[in-house]
Amino acid sequence: MARPPDYTKPDHYARKAKELGYGARSVFKLEEVDEKDRLLRPGMTVLDLGASPGSWAQYASERVGPKGLVVGVDLKPLSRPTRPNEVFILGDAF
Repeated sequence: MARPPDYTKPDHYARKAKELGYGARSVFKLEEVDEKDRLLRPGMTVLDLGASPGSWAQYASERVGPKGLVVGVDLKPLSRPTRPNEVFILGDAF
C-alpha cells in the first residue's frame, strides 16, 4: 500500500515560491492559467476575493503594472506588505 504524501515537507513548487518571494505555491496555478489564456494585462483592475496570504494578488499586481490596480479582500491579513498598485481590505466581502 502506498504511503500518503507528506504535506509537511516543502516540495519543488513551495521552494520555488519562497525563492521568488511568494507566500504560497498556489501562485503557479494562476501563472499557468494566465500564460495560457492571457487573463491579466497591463492597466487592468483586478478584484481578489479571499486574497490572503497574498500570492495571487502579488502576481496580479506584477502583471497589471503601475497603471493597473489590484484590490484584495479577506478576513485574514496579507502575509506581506501591499504594493503601490494594491489595496487590501481586511473584512468580509459580503
